[in-house]
Amino acid sequence: MKPREPRVKVVIHARMRMDGAWGDACIRNISSRGMFLQAATPPARGSYVEIFRGKHIIIGRVVWQKDRGFGIRTQDKLPISAIIEEPVQGTKGNVRGAAPPIERRADPSRATAATVSERLERSRRFSMAFQSAIIIVAGIAGAAVLMGTVQQILARPLTDISSHLGN
Repeated sequence: MKPREPRVKVVIHARMRMDGAWGDACIRNISSRGMFLQAATPPARGSYVEIFRGKHIIIGRVVWQKDRGFGIRTQDKLPISAIIEEPVQGTKGNVRGAAPPIERRADPSRATAATVSERLERSRRFSMAFQSAIIIVAGIAGAAVLMGTVQQILARPLTDISSHLGN
């Protein structure tokens, strides 16, 4: 039997995403191919989870689960020391002198209330223009159908009159 890889015992808080839902997790030990975590609602065995620790995103499959604890196995090797030494988000500075925390949102400016209200106003204007265009197109189509019907109604008596006159 293959010897078990050594684990590094830690207590590291992280965020976890499973099935699109977010939750808190605590990393209890870590090795180069997996980790033991605890969470209030642990994922089921066989499911995939994403663990977010600072700038590190760890994707793994749950290989076992008991009570609040569960173990995940990763496909790629984990940078153990980098994960352990990662500064806690939201703190001022870092004891080890690493780079300041990075913004994790794709576009931080999109979260402002002014931008949201601008997008809402743009959407409202677009929907009003689209609604007006649909009404205009429907009116033109209705007028064309009405014109064809009136033409057929008026053409019949004229055709009858022409045939009686001998043309």
